[in-house]
Amino acid sequence: MAKSRQRTLGWAVFHRLIAPESTVLIAWGVGLVMFAIAVANAQSMPYFTLLVHKEGLRDISTPFAFLWLTLAILAFVLGSRLGDRKPRPVAHGHAFERGNAIVVAFILTGGVAFAWIGMAVVQLGGVAQMAALAASENLIARERILNAAFPGGRLISSGLLGLAVLAAAQLGAVTRPDARGRPSVTLILVLAGSLAYLAIVPILTSGRINFFVAGLGAFVAASLAAARPLPLRYVLVGAAALAASWTAKQYFTLSHISDASATQQGFEGLLFYFYNDLLNALNPVENMGEHKTWGWYSVRFVFYLTFTNNSLRSIIADDISHMESWMSAGEVPFLTAPFVDFGVLGLLVLIAAGYFCRRMYRMSINGVEYAAIYGICFATLTMSVHNSYLTSQEVVYNMLLILVVGRSARSQERV
Repeated sequence: MAKSRQRTLGWAVFHRLIAPESTVLIAWGVGLVMFAIAVANAQSMPYFTLLVHKEGLRDISTPFAFLWLTLAILAFVLGSRLGDRKPRPVAHGHAFERGNAIVVAFILTGGVAFAWIGMAVVQLGGVAQMAALAASENLIARERILNAAFPGGRLISSGLLGLAVLAAAQLGAVTRPDARGRPSVTLILVLAGSLAYLAIVPILTSGRINFFVAGLGAFVAASLAAARPLPLRYVLVGAAALAASWTAKQYFTLSHISDASATQQGFEGLLFYFYNDLLNALNPVENMGEHKTWGWYSVRFVFYLTFTNNSLRSIIADDISHMESWMSAGEVPFLTAPFVDFGVLGLLVLIAAGYFCRRMYRMSINGVEYAAIYGICFATLTMSVHNSYLTSQEVVYNMLLILVVGRSARSQERV
């Protein structure tokens, strides 16, 4: 009885911590703490200082920027509260009866992914030549790989993110006390294969965020599907894999800049990213003036998935240029992007985002597909200090892919 009560309490605490508003508050709290650590210890971190000077970072934030961040968080929380309604019960089971649809989608997506990378390898003269270029001139290697591949290959390949999270949710669901069946070896291979691809490819190109979102999203989705937090060992394995991928990328990208060890570079590079990200969140708010970018940063998926991105960019080119003049390296963070796009009316975007995330969080009890989608939402919200990845074309594509695979799997159950 005591163990059962303890497990119930543990699940309640975990479930509350991964709620959308909790995630945003924790993510931005950690970001501000890391920002403060970086500022306080800058003089004792030569590699961090080198990066700051190399990128020309400058702090031109004002109290109004902090006021905006406060309003933005409140708007997201309001949207989350509005979406906090109990979902309607469904007739089907929580897990798919068969995981065939996931396997078929993995084979098709994996084929595109390896064709995409394979074409780049051939055009660059082989694996050895590509690795050498990545070690010496990583940015040049990235551009050559992306330009060598066929259009749409990168977006379709990113579908391995969603399939990894969906496979993890399905594997978690079959461990429920009321579930039938056992974990599928095939789905374990889908999960492992997807994560392996997402871990290795960023060493040569950009995309570490996809591996992070897939790993963390898979953990949360599996926990939601199982109705209990997964054991701590999975967290430790995931953290070790992420650290290895991060350090490897830092080594290939930056080892020739400093005599510091790869591990030291990785840590100071992490602090630099937090420092840079907070400047990106604060600096543009005060300095946009009358310029607006009309959704380019906060709802970019709309333009990419409708193939109107080039048209919009040509219209707002001057506004983007003005905004980027106040930016550090990197992207516009989640809470600032709506202001850059729409000014104060950007609060409506954050209300909508909070509402959507909360609905997926609540609907995760209705099926593994919703658990997987919220797993992705959670992971992107933890990165919201860094970017607006939640509304990127990659994330929206993966959510749509999960729904399509889910619909296919549910239709098989009715046959």
